[in-house]
Amino acid sequence: MDNGKKSECYANEYIGDHLKGIGGGETYATLGTPQRELQAKVADAKKANDPNLPTLEADLAKVTGQRETMFKGETLRGLLLTTYGFSVLGEKAELAALVSFFAAAILILASIAGFAHALSTPKEKKI
Repeated sequence: MDNGKKSECYANEYIGDHLKGIGGGETYATLGTPQRELQAKVADAKKANDPNLPTLEADLAKVTGQRETMFKGETLRGLLLTTYGFSVLGEKAELAALVSFFAAAILILASIAGFAHALSTPKEKKI
């Protein structure tokens, strides 16, 4: 990404849409509950020698993979959106700097005019 707006678009439109597809609308945090439930079921199935153990382990692996992908995707998305935020901050700072330089130029011109007036006015003249 070479500017903040592209970072925002990539984060929201590309990564965000892919994350919706991967997690089925769930987030990293909300996928934690089904993962913990499946972990408990797998542990119980191992103790009971349940014949459904391979299916439960496959489901657990799927949810764990989704959750890990969501974590990485949401982290990357957050970093890109932070980049966008700082780019906006930089644009505002640039505008403030330009206004400050313009005001400084006006004050320099006013100072020069004041010194010119002071040097050209006779000392005997009363105001």
